[in-house]
Amino acid sequence: MKEKYFYLAYAAALPFFLFLFLSSEYASYQKEGYSLCYADCFCLICVAQVVGLFFIPFVFFMTCFLSKRIFSSQMILRLKKRETVWNLQVIVLVKTAFYLSTYLTAWTAFLGTFFSNQLLNWNKQRSIFFLTTQATVGSYSIWEIILLFWLCSFLLFITIPLCALLTQWISGKEIAGWLYLILITGWNMASPFKLLSGRLYLWYRSFLEPSTFAVGIFGCIGLIFVLWMIGKKQARRKDFWNA
Repeated sequence: MKEKYFYLAYAAALPFFLFLFLSSEYASYQKEGYSLCYADCFCLICVAQVVGLFFIPFVFFMTCFLSKRIFSSQMILRLKKRETVWNLQVIVLVKTAFYLSTYLTAWTAFLGTFFSNQLLNWNKQRSIFFLTTQATVGSYSIWEIILLFWLCSFLLFITIPLCALLTQWISGKEIAGWLYLILITGWNMASPFKLLSGRLYLWYRSFLEPSTFAVGIFGCIGLIFVLWMIGKKQARRKDFWNA
């Protein structure tokens, strides 16, 4: 029951936060004489400061919260192997990341209609894209940008929390995962050099080099696989020690 109310509270707070954030960005650019286009709304949301502060910690928290049943003594006895426990926890993480990235994309798409009067203006000099990059680009469609937003959000919501989960498994302490999460998200918010997933943020300059996203997406998928395998090995080792 508590889980249900927590979900509802976050689900209600998310669109309110997005609305306030986009309102602030809209007002800021309006003062400079620029207007947001629909695509700008997605790029403004998918940055380290927003994703790291409001979304990644929630994914990790919900994964830990929903995994508590898996770590009960009866469940462990039933599953027999800690490797199975690790796999189930990763599945919980992936599901949580999927639901949140889909929910975030839907609300960003909806709220973006209130703060823009055109879909794309990145091929014009009187645009926020040109203001940021001093260049124009016209090779993207709005559907490609929305798909990139969803996919990058989904992978971001998996990669960093998965590292935190692995830290928990290696150290055997839940607080270690939270400390790791705070350090990595704090670094990514403050530093221009993003760790683990820097190529997944929708920076305007990245759209000038299409290979940036391909490298980031496939690199991130590879990293997720490696982290999962390390976790499996760590779980097998614990099974061996407790055999």
